[in-house]
Amino acid sequence: MPVHRQRLPGLAPGAPIGQLHRAPETTDLVFSLADDRVLTANSDAKVRLWDGMGNEIAGLRHERAVAGISLSPDGTRLVSRLRPAAIAGNRSAILWDAIMGGEISRLEHFASVTSARFSEDGSRIATVSDEKIARLWSPDGQEMARLSHDRLVAAVGFSKNSKRLIALCQYSNAATLWDVATGQRVAPIRHDEDVSVTAFSPDSSRLVTYSVDGVTRMWDSVSGQLAPWLERMERWTISFAPDSGVLATASSDRTVRLWDLYSAAPVGLLPHARTVTALAYSPDSEYLATVSGNMARVWQIASGKETLRAQDDQHLTSIAFDATGTRLVTVNSVGTIRLWDTASGQELVRTQHGYSQVARFSPDGRQLVTAGADKIAQLWEAATGKLLARIPHNSAVTSATFSPDSVQLATRAGKAAHLWSA
Repeated sequence: MPVHRQRLPGLAPGAPIGQLHRAPETTDLVFSLADDRVLTANSDAKVRLWDGMGNEIAGLRHERAVAGISLSPDGTRLVSRLRPAAIAGNRSAILWDAIMGGEISRLEHFASVTSARFSEDGSRIATVSDEKIARLWSPDGQEMARLSHDRLVAAVGFSKNSKRLIALCQYSNAATLWDVATGQRVAPIRHDEDVSVTAFSPDSSRLVTYSVDGVTRMWDSVSGQLAPWLERMERWTISFAPDSGVLATASSDRTVRLWDLYSAAPVGLLPHARTVTALAYSPDSEYLATVSGNMARVWQIASGKETLRAQDDQHLTSIAFDATGTRLVTVNSVGTIRLWDTASGQELVRTQHGYSQVARFSPDGRQLVTAGADKIAQLWEAATGKLLARIPHNSAVTSATFSPDSVQLATRAGKAAHLWSA
């Protein structure tokens, strides 16, 4: 569970806490879910651990630049990945004690490691390298299984319950479903054309896969058997309800279809004037937001009734609810970000950050951060649309992330990372 802290006394929103930058470049940044630490990966061959005040408390040295880091859910283990060497060199990922700072084990591979992730329960680490094998490791660095494939592995993902792993290969019409506990193959997940997207349902009972020819299939994640199939539609967009009961799909036929996740029976049809390109459920699963062209709509799932229509003057590219479901943020193709009250339809905020933009709610739903190519991050009060802080940077802001308890904000701009009061 995330640690809960009080906001630092005397610090207004947007006040600087620290510059998480002592190196040529910050390549990755993660907040700990278990305490107030922030971890950064740097191109000077070091991973740094920072406390909640922006003080460096430990440094983990590496042989060369660090490409990325992954932290276990309980904050006790860290995996770091090295950038590929110009010549043959160390191809391992490194497992660290994230509390004491000591190296636990080298996760040895025959090629450069491109991905490392922990299961939701922290009992396994899955790594992918430039080879035809994915590996499963224990939290103490013991190799538990080698998952062999007939092509290069592109990506892997754990189910929410940590019992299944899906592996996606490059240019392959089959993904593979694995049993995490045993390392045994459950079933091949086959399509006629290359599989490009896979996703587990929130309750881990279903796996949905999408191939480049527009075919979407649903599978039982326990047996790997094909569940009652969904009809073929082109250009699918898919969204699971948080409570897992309803699957929403959109395609180029200008409709959104709602399906019972377990029987695949259709339970709703939401017509649109243009192709639907984005979907987002409210946290309580009672409402669905859709984007088609320059129009955002909110629908009540149970009745199929449209409850909000928000029109933009440009094509909309993304949409998201806050944690309460009472606010909706939209982003358009020229970087205009707008905040809406979902009950009244009132526009609360409109801001422009250039063609590169960031828009993200805090986990508690109280704030919205917007940022982009104009080198400015802005903090907004989500309830009222009041501007709380305007935070200048020296270059375009490429990411802005709240701490799990919403107390702090980390931004990345150019080679630097910064920590701010939220």
